[in-house]
Amino acid sequence: MLNSRLGIIVLGSAVAAGGSTRAQVPASLAPPHAQAQVQPPSEVLVKVNGESFTRGDLNNEIVQRSGGPGVARMGPEEPLPQLIVDVLDAMLLVQDGRKVGCAFTDDQIQALADMYRGLYHLTEEQFEDVLHQQHLTIATWGDMKRKQALIQCVQRKEVLDKVPLTDDEPREYYSTHLNQFMSHDGTIPFDQAREQINQRGDSARRRTEYRDYLERLRSDAVFEWQNADLKRAYDEGLSKK
Repeated sequence: MLNSRLGIIVLGSAVAAGGSTRAQVPASLAPPHAQAQVQPPSEVLVKVNGESFTRGDLNNEIVQRSGGPGVARMGPEEPLPQLIVDVLDAMLLVQDGRKVGCAFTDDQIQALADMYRGLYHLTEEQFEDVLHQQHLTIATWGDMKRKQALIQCVQRKEVLDKVPLTDDEPREYYSTHLNQFMSHDGTIPFDQAREQINQRGDSARRRTEYRDYLERLRSDAVFEWQNADLKRAYDEGLSKK
């Protein structure tokens, strides 16, 4: 599904720490304590349409994907250039989501937290401990869930709603993604899964529309680069898309 391509970590998912492959993180982008001279986390690395992306933001992204604070290690599927592209794409998607009326309020975040606590029978302290194990606080988890909701909303408005699946595509998606339609009682029948597939399912036409949409966002965006290493990593990531 399209939103899964953004690699946003949610409660209950594993932190991507696998493999021994290490991203080659330039010294100027390394986590602060890994540098000979500590750089402030508030240092702006790039402004995207006027919104700042800081050293602290980058370090948080690396931490969430590496399995530990300050460990600049990504799995082999997401080296640093790809991470930079994904993160800045996410900024563009969130910005565009706000423009088209997408929103996720504090009350909705609280309701979501309450739902998770109830689902997993957690006290508030236990819930915070679970987040801490994923190197998150309540505040950063809420910000992440808001970002995820805005991205899902704008993807639906700008891609899924504009490119409905054909009669054959839901069946094709179902047959090739059966692992997404499992329950305690076995495989969910196609007729029950069809509406979900129509709303969220992937297809070649939707992937093309999504790629074109992202390219439009990038080409229309104003990037004010403050760090040459970050720009080089971004350009390298884009070249491999």
